Amino acid sequence: MHLRERDLGAVDRLLASVHPAVRHLDVTILDAFLLGDVLGVDCARAAQAGVLTYTHDDRQALDAVARGDATASFLLRAPSMAEVEAACLAGQTLPQKSTYFFPKLQTGLVFHLLDADA
Repeated sequence: MHLRERDLGAVDRLLASVHPAVRHLDVTILDAFLLGDVLGVDCARAAQAGVLTYTHDDRQALDAVARGDATASFLLRAPSMAEVEAACLAGQTLPQKSTYFFPKLQTGLVFHLLDADA
């Protein structure tokens, strides 16, 4: 099944509490509306329980359903760098596992100051 966002006004009404910088992203519509509002799934809790899993590999997601290891797979467009930047500049966070960057930064680069004078 292929779902498309046809009515931007409907998304604005349904996700009025979600910041405009992230409201129309595929991952937000899936996380906040379809899984959250429609199916009543708490995505963070479901992921912790191992009920909801994530992969960046489309084939792996489809194969999991074909094998019966998953009930459904959702293939989404990745947010663009501009969309990620807009979310950051607006002080917003994206839903869990929304982005996949490779190569990964080393932990020390993220948690330690690089400027000795700071």
